[in-house]
Amino acid sequence: MPPAPTPTSPVSPPYLWVGRNIVSPSQFPLDLAFALAEDGDVRIAVFNSAGEYIVDLFDGPAKALLPYTLRWWGVNASGAAVTSNVYVVRLFSPKLLLLKKVGLTR
Repeated sequence: MPPAPTPTSPVSPPYLWVGRNIVSPSQFPLDLAFALAEDGDVRIAVFNSAGEYIVDLFDGPAKALLPYTLRWWGVNASGAAVTSNVYVVRLFSPKLLLLKKVGLTR
């Protein structure tokens, strides 16, 4: 499991922010941020355009009203580089589902 992100300052959640919509290898890492309206468990995972699981970026508890930051280096759960594709970053919580698309070019 990836390390827990560090909370920074208060914001108006809920949200899932992705730094860029198109990423090339020279632009890694891809920065992401999220915040919840209520304390709770959250999972942020990356899937390819066919809906296949790629990697978990976060899976655990998060405090409400605090932004958390994450980085994705363009690798799968085994640590292998992923191919050019459109990827979907999904934030799952008991009361929320947020999606963001990211295009990766190699």
